Amino acid sequence: MSSISFIKELINQQDPNTLEFVTNWDNQVILKTICAFLNTNGGWVISGHNKKGLTDISNITDQKIDMLKKEALDNIFPQPLIYIHTETI
Repeated sequence: MSSISFIKELINQQDPNTLEFVTNWDNQVILKTICAFLNTNGGWVISGHNKKGLTDISNITDQKIDMLKKEALDNIFPQPLIYIHTETI
């Protein structure tokens, strides 16, 4: 039985209404995208992919992920439900 990862499944969907690809880890771009999704029906942000393939975000650390969560919770009101999932591909 073959199992596909959560992120790969999202990438395969490539739904322009609920999925945004961010090639680099840029907190400001990700936060703006979260706000845009909050003004619609929600969605997913995929960082490290450009719709065609992977981009290099190997410098992402748990500290950078924690900083993004903190910035989102400190600066976006009402506070969004944020789920960050990482996968090594």
